[in-house]
Amino acid sequence: MYRGEKVDSFKAAFYLDAKSADTLNAWISFAILRGVEVLDLHLFQLATSSTLKHLRLSGCVLRPPPDFDGFMQLRTLYLERVTVDEVFMASMFSICLFLESLSLLGCSIDSSLIVDGPTLRLNDLKVLNCFNDPANIKISAVNLASFEYSGNIHHISSIKTPRLSRIYFNNHMVQNAFPHALTRLASFPQLVTLYLLLEDDLVKEQPESLPTFRNLKQLELVVHGPEKSSKDNELVWVLKFLKATPLLQELAIKARWGPQFYEGQPAIRNIDSGFLHD
Repeated sequence: MYRGEKVDSFKAAFYLDAKSADTLNAWISFAILRGVEVLDLHLFQLATSSTLKHLRLSGCVLRPPPDFDGFMQLRTLYLERVTVDEVFMASMFSICLFLESLSLLGCSIDSSLIVDGPTLRLNDLKVLNCFNDPANIKISAVNLASFEYSGNIHHISSIKTPRLSRIYFNNHMVQNAFPHALTRLASFPQLVTLYLLLEDDLVKEQPESLPTFRNLKQLELVVHGPEKSSKDNELVWVLKFLKATPLLQELAIKARWGPQFYEGQPAIRNIDSGFLHD
């Protein structure tokens, strides 16, 4: 038994099963209590192909060996702050044939994200706050109903999702991209629910008229604005969205502005919009 007071690094590589899980936990706890700085785990055969259906990983590297078959029945894959291996990313949807939900939160992705497959079941996709925003995103998913994305809209080179009905979008302050983003978002014929996170600079980029969202029924705008009010950031821009959503039933606006912003802000209720909304 190691009796030193400090552990600089700890590495374990073996097949993990129910019998060895407690042993691994004990070793990891031992290393952490002694101030380990590098923790390197290589665990194989997480489960047989017939059992593993939901997997959540955080703060690690995902690099399965080439012959690993533990993801064949996977339904849900949630990755947070994970460095995803380029080879695995390229073959994910040919390995995870039954995957229905994929979440990539704060991950490091050095390769393209290609969501495609002849029998793809994916209906929920989240790509949020990734450190290395995939330079090329192609999505062809007939069953995809919900898509959440924060990043550069120009990185999405192709998206074919005939059933897409819900979108969350944050353009991350990418300049001169917001008008293009609105056009792309309005192109989804089944879109019913849209959540937009807007920065003050993006609000100023809005064109004079917006594309029509023909079937949109629920719209939520989260606006991060300046400390002080000015003519450029008056709330009248909200009217553009209302004019562009003829079937809208619910509008929610969540604004984060400095306390001095509201001084002199004109009231929207006094503006004749020229359209009807319940």
